[in-house]
Amino acid sequence: SGQRNSNQVRAPGAYLDPCYIEDHIAKFKTEGAGFIVVKSWTEGGNPAYTTLPPRKFVGLRSDMDAIVAAYKASNDDWSILVDRLNLGSSTNLSCDEIYYVKIAGNDSRFSFELPTGNEGGAIKGEWVPGGRTGYGIREAALVGSQAIVHNKSIATFLNNFPSNYEQIRASSVPDLADAFNQGTTKAQILAEFAACFDGNGQRNSNQVRAPGAYLDPCYIEDHISKFKSEGAGFIVVKSWTEGSSYTTLPSRKFVGLQSDMDAIIADYKVSNDWHILVDRLNLDPTTDLSGEEIYYIKIAGNDSRFSYEIPTGNESGAIRGEWAPGGQTGYGIKEAALVGSQNIIHNQDMTTFLANFPNLWEKIR
Repeated sequence: SGQRNSNQVRAPGAYLDPCYIEDHIAKFKTEGAGFIVVKSWTEGGNPAYTTLPPRKFVGLRSDMDAIVAAYKASNDDWSILVDRLNLGSSTNLSCDEIYYVKIAGNDSRFSFELPTGNEGGAIKGEWVPGGRTGYGIREAALVGSQAIVHNKSIATFLNNFPSNYEQIRASSVPDLADAFNQGTTKAQILAEFAACFDGNGQRNSNQVRAPGAYLDPCYIEDHISKFKSEGAGFIVVKSWTEGSSYTTLPSRKFVGLQSDMDAIIADYKVSNDWHILVDRLNLDPTTDLSGEEIYYIKIAGNDSRFSYEIPTGNESGAIRGEWAPGGQTGYGIKEAALVGSQNIIHNQDMTTFLANFPNLWEKIR
């Protein structure tokens, strides 16, 4: 499966000439080093990773300067970065905001060693021994890199390297208003959605086309990465659960981005006005929560039970007159369809429901 096992590559000192090793490291101490930082990799991904990895791979400053110069001269051919930095053949930087970070050779926070191949950044099929990439870039393991804290924020990351970074590529992620592909408008998708209901407001067999058919792929990727990073949240009304004819969550349940949901719940707690929940969560306008017991559920972005997709409008939770395309409610809450939600069993019992989310729920009403 290509996953790491417990085997280790022997240390470079066991198979390389000591003079070669000394000369290699001396170059880094003299010139310094450089590496690229991709914003989405920093702010997305596993929420547990809030620092640089230990022994991060860095390139010799002169070699890195040459690669970045070639990229700048290429009219945004980001494949130069992928190929020459051995980032992996499947890496796609077409949507990404990218920075080039430089490290002085005498930066007291770090030291340099020859990579062993046991580092997290050593990619199967890419890494080669001796401190040179397949492209010939001289590289080192940055000892002490794990002390660089970014807390999933590119601004915090860059503050660790004042005056020693530059943005070399701007983000290609459009705002939602500009994310609709040429020839398609929001109004057209809403018309498709309206056609999914009969004259009595009941669902018919019509379907809205998939978001990938009308939204910019960079917008979709960025939207989903936010959920993978932050996680999500949703409210649960006890009477809806225990009075339901269903024993599980619906498939593709709508959830909000956790930061957006946290803000709504905070406003509700201050006001104690349940209308805030109805209005901001785009619940059916006729919904009355005045006598209800309500819980707020949080889902970690890396919860392996689930994945996230842009809502299509074909979900049962897409309400006529409320749903809008693009993964954003009329109030501006970022939303996603929770893939795998139908596997959450509650058997019409609130205690059973909450047991699916230990330590990730709170009673708010």
